[in-house]
Amino acid sequence: MNNHILQGMPSAMKLYAIGLLPLTQKLKATAEFVTNEREISQIRVNDKLKTDVETHSFEDQQLRNWSQFWYADDSSCITNLKCVLFWMKLLIREGPKYAYYPEPEKSYKVVSSKFTEVTNELFSPYGVTVTEEKN
Repeated sequence: MNNHILQGMPSAMKLYAIGLLPLTQKLKATAEFVTNEREISQIRVNDKLKTDVETHSFEDQQLRNWSQFWYADDSSCITNLKCVLFWMKLLIREGPKYAYYPEPEKSYKVVSSKFTEVTNELFSPYGVTVTEEKN
């Protein structure tokens, strides 16, 4: 008997979503994993170490929140730029543990023209395409 789920099967999307649920829960802004990663990241930044998830200070409460959205294998995060970068780095590192392989070079970051330069500095090393919003 075949126990595989094939693309196009009526249940495929639902089963894929169920399979990714542990990853999505792990990357919630309020998750214990994320809190621990922030603390580790802050210690490393304070010690001037370079790491995969290094980011800037998370002391400001506004930097501690984000909303993530998932549809099938597409994900997005809405918050300030530094937190999006932090979330993306965690997703790149943790995703493969759940058979989710992010491809930042296929991603787009849409920002206001006043944020284009800083967004390029933060995201271009990952191949993310930065686009200015159009009114």
